[in-house]
Amino acid sequence: MEPAITPTVREVIQYGWWTMTLFVWITGLCVGSFLNVVAWRLPQGASIVHPGSHCPKCDHVLHWWENIPILSWLFLRGSCSNCGLPISLRYPIVELITGVIFFLVWLRIWFAVLPLSLLIGYGYLAAAIVAIAIIDYENLIIPNEITFTGVATALILAVVYPSSQFVGVTAVGGVASHRMLSNALEVIALRAFPAAFASPRALALLNAFAGALFGLAILWMVLEAGRLVWGRQTVIPEEPEDLEITPEEIRIGEDLVDTWEYLLFRANDTVRIDVDSASLSCTPSCSSTSPKPPAPVTQIVVTQEGLKVGTDVVAWDDLERIEGKVSKWTIPREVMGFGDVKMLAMVGAFLGPDACIFVLMLSAVAGTAVGVALVALRGRSRHAPIPFGPFLSLGTLAWMLSGTAFVDWYTRLVSALIQ
Repeated sequence: MEPAITPTVREVIQYGWWTMTLFVWITGLCVGSFLNVVAWRLPQGASIVHPGSHCPKCDHVLHWWENIPILSWLFLRGSCSNCGLPISLRYPIVELITGVIFFLVWLRIWFAVLPLSLLIGYGYLAAAIVAIAIIDYENLIIPNEITFTGVATALILAVVYPSSQFVGVTAVGGVASHRMLSNALEVIALRAFPAAFASPRALALLNAFAGALFGLAILWMVLEAGRLVWGRQTVIPEEPEDLEITPEEIRIGEDLVDTWEYLLFRANDTVRIDVDSASLSCTPSCSSTSPKPPAPVTQIVVTQEGLKVGTDVVAWDDLERIEGKVSKWTIPREVMGFGDVKMLAMVGAFLGPDACIFVLMLSAVAGTAVGVALVALRGRSRHAPIPFGPFLSLGTLAWMLSGTAFVDWYTRLVSALIQ
């Protein structure tokens, strides 16, 4: 009779590690498959759960074996089994990227000996930033459904799993988190209200709230400051450009083609256009009640309420078309969308206030570098907006994988300079 083989502790740990790694990897692939659905349907206002997965071209409902991440795309050779039309390569790429991110997050948590509950929050946040990066890149929007739900999820996790916030010594069982703002906030709270914040849950919830508010405030201030400095753009072409204004959009040669919804984003936004000549077409009611300007039109001022064409005021409902030649125009310009502000609030709710500074710094550097490169390559299309969400996603991922190491390095650098 052969003796029973008793596994060592090391073998048990290794077996458990490989099992967990495989589980995290497969989970990441499946989440990536779901994110493809989110990125496709959410900008259209469609439900992400109904109907089930189907071909967007022929509405063929996918069988289970057509829904296996990566493998189904390879098995089907990148085409629909019903209509034969190609399936975008984006689908397996998003699945692969999400799986790799989940795997890297798991490695970070395991080898840094971080609380296992971080895997829940980090996994949710990783999925959110992947979805945001895709949607913002393709549609220039960051849906509230993702950011608001993310903030709520972070607050709930702070109560259910306090160590998911990884704040200070209290929530991690003796291991300092090396986060200056979070630790300072913890010290202040414990000194001011020792009874109220004696619980790890209270500290974790405080850190989540503080992170969300800090992320919201810091990027909102950047947005407003940028608007004060770069909030208006004036263009004077070498030769007069063709002008066309409709209730939907404005077209000035090839330099400006935008919808009013984008240009007049805020209630007090205005667009000023100096014209060499202009002709106004409006509805019969407008023509019969609106007096003709006594002098040739030299300027058009556009607001959310309507247009001032010379001395004539025209409501949007009465406008049909304005055509002419333009010699100068000034338009409002947003440094970034408010969706970016809400995204950083979500990041702060999960990762704390320290992460907001790191994420904003890294994403700003990366965004500037890409923006400069695009300006050099695009030429006349240099005014096209650049989505900031993908760069915030990149900064968030960098923090999850190595952000505290950056704080440690920065702390040592500051200490050395002080000494």
